[in-house]
Amino acid sequence: MGTNLRKYLLAAVFSLAALLFVPLTTRQVREELLENTQRVCYIDIQGNSLARGISEAMLMQFGQYSGNVNEIRIVKDGVLPLDSLLAKLADVVVMARPDSLPEGLCEAKHISDDYVWIVRDDNSNELGRLNTYLSELTESEHFRKLIRQYMKGKVPNLKEISPYDAIIREAADESGWDWRLLSAVAYHESRFSLGANSKKGAVGLMQIRSGKYSVDTLLDPRVNLSIGAKYLTRLGNMFQEVAADTTERLKFALAAYNAGEGKVQEYIHYAGRHDADSTRWDSVAAEIRQIPGSKGKQTIAYVDAVLDTYAAYTRLYPR
Repeated sequence: MGTNLRKYLLAAVFSLAALLFVPLTTRQVREELLENTQRVCYIDIQGNSLARGISEAMLMQFGQYSGNVNEIRIVKDGVLPLDSLLAKLADVVVMARPDSLPEGLCEAKHISDDYVWIVRDDNSNELGRLNTYLSELTESEHFRKLIRQYMKGKVPNLKEISPYDAIIREAADESGWDWRLLSAVAYHESRFSLGANSKKGAVGLMQIRSGKYSVDTLLDPRVNLSIGAKYLTRLGNMFQEVAADTTERLKFALAAYNAGEGKVQEYIHYAGRHDADSTRWDSVAAEIRQIPGSKGKQTIAYVDAVLDTYAAYTRLYPR
């Protein structure tokens, strides 16, 4: 036997002996760390940057809470997160609420009507840790601060949305809209600036055109908000027969508030001619993105932004 081969075998024997004399508890800890050091988490929340950002922050904190490092992946085209979860290629999926879950998966603690946290139902340890974490977080002041962090200045404090809360509530009671939705529209129209005006002659909190009204009249916040709320109602009624449900009707109404009802009707007809589901705004929006030089992308961004802000306001402020 050659000298080099003998040295190699002796080294291998000594290495094996050293491993065998490592205390069992130490080896178990190392194995557990190797197994649980990193969990793969998918986020599949399209069109809601606020929910996506908060979910990513929560997953990072969950990793710290449970002592693991989370690898967070934002879902892109071609990725099926629930299939990855079933195949044990992922451990947690945060996604828009599906109509149903495949057998073998279950929802963790309910924290939102819009999106869910999903794990495998045979992974009881993960489910237990996750439920405890979500319970403790969502009942804490830290959770509200986390939402504020992602609001990027949309929330001046946790006591009121704007100085016009009382008047917005009046307009909401009069029109039947959620006051937090009207607040979200006002934020994106004027940043709650009563003196805001546009090149097209829109004035005030809800950016009302001054054609039928004097500027002085529109600078009365109560009048401005009332007109804006009624206009949104009229737009909602206009798309009642077109939209698949009340949620879609709201999306179409918001799009028309931004772009005008005529332009949105054009988008709906265009989507229908291209065999898209013209009863759902997201399907119409997908077709708008294909129109060369279309200004519709700004309207798509507007609808998403208003809905994102509305979702945050509903979580931060009681009805």
